[in-house]
Amino acid sequence: MIKVKLKERDYIKLMELVYCGNWVINATKDRNKLIKEYEEIEDKIFSQAPSDFKNLVEYDKESKQYFPSDEFAEKMGEFIDEYNDDTFWEELILRLGRRDIALKYKGRENEFMELVREERWKKNDEEEKKYFEEFEKYGLERLKIDYSATLFTK
Repeated sequence: MIKVKLKERDYIKLMELVYCGNWVINATKDRNKLIKEYEEIEDKIFSQAPSDFKNLVEYDKESKQYFPSDEFAEKMGEFIDEYNDDTFWEELILRLGRRDIALKYKGRENEFMELVREERWKKNDEEEKKYFEEFEKYGLERLKIDYSATLFTK
């Protein structure tokens, strides 16, 4: 057994990290497909919350589990929302850049892969930069879907 001594404020940070980690791992899964080990760790950490911070934790007698209070979940939701927003834009830019590289080198994929790694990165960066600038200035306002396009199926 490992014992760690933490100040109360540090324990709250540990609770926040455990909650966010479990959320990343399990939030998108169906109830019956949750990775239980992470749920159990969260329960253990929450069960040991310092008494001064019990407003951050609720105990459910029926399931015999500890859960974050609404107040705690709302606070963590702000971090998660910020992360999701940043990740959305980063992933959108990255994937559009990769798509454009694939289109430019369609039928010539070996040519691209034979480039020195730094040169491939530079080309990727160039594609991503145009989307970064576009989305920074206009957000999604000018983004359109071309439903007639069949870029990779022909």
